[in-house]
Amino acid sequence: VPDASADLPPIRPPLIREHRLYQADWMFRFYGFTTAEITSVADNGMLDLDVDPKLSWALRNRGLFPMDINRASY
Repeated sequence: VPDASADLPPIRPPLIREHRLYQADWMFRFYGFTTAEITSVADNGMLDLDVDPKLSWALRNRGLFPMDINRASY
């Protein structure tokens, strides 16, 4: 950006942030997750850069597992 705003951070965000956003986008488009399900994963509303969003959601919803795959609905 030739004329960047002074409000922008002086350093680029980490590449892992882009990767986590891509993973969250996949969850929206292909798995049907809602914004509330994804953003409720972190206390501050941000994605955890250290943990995959799917794993983070699964850890917060342990009551849904284990699941009998022969009886589970689609």
